[in-house]
Amino acid sequence: MKPLSLRFVELCYNIRQFVEKVITMLRELFDIFMTPLRAMRLRYVPLLLIYFAYGSSVFVSIAKDFWVKKELSLSAEDLVALGVWLTVPWTV
Repeated sequence: MKPLSLRFVELCYNIRQFVEKVITMLRELFDIFMTPLRAMRLRYVPLLLIYFAYGSSVFVSIAKDFWVKKELSLSAEDLVALGVWLTVPWTV
């Protein structure tokens, strides 16, 4: 049986190897996600920000719909009908 100090040294070495592997994997993952961003031209950023803002407004819309449904005591069907009639002017 190995002495306690030797087992501790081996454990520390194994932990160090594990941490190094995890750091390597995280760096590779970071590079995978950053590659498209590094290749992007700066003139595309304003358009992408507009798309992002439009997409994130959906979350606010969901919260608004639940609030309107609760405060006006509407059913899901009434809420959908209200939404359709409110979006008609923008579709014309």
